Amino acid sequence: MGSCFRIHNLFSSVFMVEAVAVLHGLQFAQEMGFLHVVLQSDSRTVILKLQ
Repeated sequence: MGSCFRIHNLFSSVFMVEAVAVLHGLQFAQEMGFLHVVLQSDSRTVILKLQ
């Protein structure tokens, strides 16, 4: 497992920040070679859009 943080000043909406964080997390999991991932987020909107 691992962790990461990034500073983004490009986004003005909370939704976009959450969506980009999820994207980075999924990319990280793929780079680490995980085949199965459980994704959790406090943004219901992001999760619903992904489903």
